[in-house]
Amino acid sequence: MASPLLRRRFVIGERVVRARLYWSGLGAANAYVNGVRVGSSVLDPGPSRYDKTAYFVSHDVTAMLSADVNVLGFELGRGKFAEPRVSVWRWHLAPWWDHPKLICLLRIEYADDVASVVSDREWEWTPGPVTADSLLAGERFDQRAEVPDWCLPHSRSGAWHPVRIASAPGGALRPRTAEPVEVTDVLAPVAHTDLRSGARVYDFGRQLAGWARVQARLPNGNQLTVSYGERVDRAGQVECHQDHVVPPIQRDVIVAGDTPLDHEPRFGYRGFRYVEIEGAQFDIGSGPAVEAQIVHTNVESRARFECSDPALNGIHRASRRSILDNLHGVFTDTPTFEKNGWTGDAHLSLETSILNFDMAKFYSQWLRSFADCQRDDGEIPPIIPAGDWGYSDSVSDVRGPVPAWDVAYAEICWAMYVYYADRRVLTEHYPRLRRYLQMLVARWPDLIVRGGLGDWMAPDTTSEMCPEGASVYSTLYLFRWARLLSSIARAIGERKDALHFARLSHRIRMAFTGQFVPERPGGDGDRAGGYRQSVDVLGIALGLVPVSERARAASRVIHDVELRGGRLNTGVLGTKHLPAVLATMGRPDLAFSVLTSREYPSYRYWFDHGETNLPESWRPDYRSRNHHYFSSVDRWFFEGVLGIKPASPGYREILLQPWAGVQLEWAHGHLDTIVGPISVEMRRDGAVRIFDVTIPDGASARFLHPCRAEGSTTAALGPGTHQLVVPDVLAVPGAESLGADEVTHD
Repeated sequence: MASPLLRRRFVIGERVVRARLYWSGLGAANAYVNGVRVGSSVLDPGPSRYDKTAYFVSHDVTAMLSADVNVLGFELGRGKFAEPRVSVWRWHLAPWWDHPKLICLLRIEYADDVASVVSDREWEWTPGPVTADSLLAGERFDQRAEVPDWCLPHSRSGAWHPVRIASAPGGALRPRTAEPVEVTDVLAPVAHTDLRSGARVYDFGRQLAGWARVQARLPNGNQLTVSYGERVDRAGQVECHQDHVVPPIQRDVIVAGDTPLDHEPRFGYRGFRYVEIEGAQFDIGSGPAVEAQIVHTNVESRARFECSDPALNGIHRASRRSILDNLHGVFTDTPTFEKNGWTGDAHLSLETSILNFDMAKFYSQWLRSFADCQRDDGEIPPIIPAGDWGYSDSVSDVRGPVPAWDVAYAEICWAMYVYYADRRVLTEHYPRLRRYLQMLVARWPDLIVRGGLGDWMAPDTTSEMCPEGASVYSTLYLFRWARLLSSIARAIGERKDALHFARLSHRIRMAFTGQFVPERPGGDGDRAGGYRQSVDVLGIALGLVPVSERARAASRVIHDVELRGGRLNTGVLGTKHLPAVLATMGRPDLAFSVLTSREYPSYRYWFDHGETNLPESWRPDYRSRNHHYFSSVDRWFFEGVLGIKPASPGYREILLQPWAGVQLEWAHGHLDTIVGPISVEMRRDGAVRIFDVTIPDGASARFLHPCRAEGSTTAALGPGTHQLVVPDVLAVPGAESLGADEVTHD
């Protein structure tokens, strides 16, 4: 079915005070008034669990109306609401699946009256030039099928038909509160290659999410095939294959008409660095004009970081790019292959995303999808939103519950409180979070979780799953769930629940020790591939390892990192916390080595081999070159290198605790918080380090710099600019920073 064009003529009087248009076009819609596009956003209104929530958007259109005949028009695409391509995630079988549909309201206010134009039987429709569209597969556009001036008041072009009143998808209409998806930048290709086949491949120099704008003069009926991908094969052709979606994917077909072509996709985005254009009759010698348009949820940048080490700067740049390239109404895993809201990926990048960008509206809206996807017994799927995929009784290769992924629900709620002082989110979602944890305990009364996903994408493994299996990590995150729920309950005044979940976390610690610790050192990984760092790292970071055992667990991690020449041996879960564990246990030098190593596996190894964003895996055979979950370490550039941490919700009280002994000549950066900008500039000067610190009005800070020679250098700082001079020596072994779950509440 071609993408429909819908229109409605109406007449208005003079002296309109204001006019506002509200609409929800599922799965994606572009609105026009008198032939002019409404707003700059794309892919509106965004994905959701459509049978629970359908988002609508609104725009002021007062200036677009005239005191006579007007035309309101829409073009509709499929998005995830009506995804036709067969995939393992079963979007084509989603419970809400239907052809594109629209509901809208134009409210017109006069000085003494109100009039409305609504989505009723007075509308008409005709097929548009997008003859097929799929978020996964791509679009087919036939320029010959364009309807000239279709949204102008006196247009007579096209064969128009009466509309049919469609049933609602079942969800409540809610306003989209997150920032819109927009074209945020444009890139020209840095190079191109002409292939023997006659095709041309354009290289844009970096991985990105968006689409290509193609301009050309072509013979009528000439067909272009536009293929997008993150890599090229040995023959130089764009390569974009996977096993999860019926091929081909990310391929657009354009059929030229008799006017100059100026085309960009309407209803979906692509992940790519390379664009291949082939066509049987177009002149490859000159070729079309091609540019890449970068498209993502337009969140505001709120931070800056730079230091004297190019490796850390490279991680920071790649982290920001990879996060933005995966923001399209939900936080996806990859803009290329899946476009799914994997929850594990999201909580790993959570703090990094909040520190770098204003994510408050985005996360607040996405949490609605978590709630919509939760079943009555508390279970949630590992991708949000989802149709019927990922639940314990689903036809899927990954079945819930997956505590180490599902914890994103609680982590996002808690982070909204820690960084934005948003207690409302905790109150709203607490009953659902509690229900989830109660479900886990009911399913595994011995408090040892079987199944789930483990330390995903560990190096030197033959599959995505780590050799020690998932159970140890699922149980670690059962403990994390209990600790988080205790903190959340305490924050909202549910003191009885807070005590209950604190006691539950103690019981989980005892069960974990009885199940996994007897086989240590190294956990049950000793039986299946040798010692790996992640179990100890997470045990320390999440607070499961008792204080009396923490030094011993840290010594195992430190010893293994040293044996590996300063390199990690962690997948996505362990990597997030490894630098902080090393630094707070007295070895910031090793944390620095892990982050700056050039040898496999490392970030710099990726960059030395041409990566511009963060890949999916340490292994050289990784599929995606634009994942974001390894951006987790960027958090420590702000909270470790610069030392800026919230000591109370929303940074009203700030803990400044920079890692001592880090091998940097200088570092500087700032965070725009809800209380104002916080900045730290550090530089080395002989045997001392000098810190220039700015604290915003309404906030206070405590500067704590551990140093072996003199204990701790401590200073209380009020609003304004301060300079502190401290010895340049290594941190005290065992000195710990304030974790997010230890933020004070009163």
